[in-house]
Amino acid sequence: MANLTKEQILVEYVRCQKSTPYALKTYLETYDNTQSKYVPFNLFPEQKMMLSNFEKYNDNITKKYRQAGVSTATAAWVSKKLQFASKTRPEKILIIANKLDTASEFANKVRGFINQWPDWINVGFSKEKDSQKHFKLNNGSEVKA
Repeated sequence: MANLTKEQILVEYVRCQKSTPYALKTYLETYDNTQSKYVPFNLFPEQKMMLSNFEKYNDNITKKYRQAGVSTATAAWVSKKLQFASKTRPEKILIIANKLDTASEFANKVRGFINQWPDWINVGFSKEKDSQKHFKLNNGSEVKA
């Protein structure tokens, strides 16, 4: 979706803001081990329901099987929340895991998705507190493992 007019960007911005599945599928890619390449981020029905629940409820418990894509879908959702946050209401994401390496790996996954958003959405990284464990975006949003 290169070379969009300002009006098209505005329409697309609103569409992405309203529909997380659309935004993730349209602008993000994930690595598919079965194909050994990056593919568009197509969500499974269970992932769509999980992300919908993230939007509706503050507290969520997810029951999952191995390799269900829960952490990847969650990292993509977090990246969207960070990108669309305003300077007056920045998002603060604290990642807690049983090991610091696991939390840092998740933060790195979020950072990877942030880098995929197109320039007209991407708010960019702040130079302040920039590390694998803790980073800020230019809109004041912050991720800390």
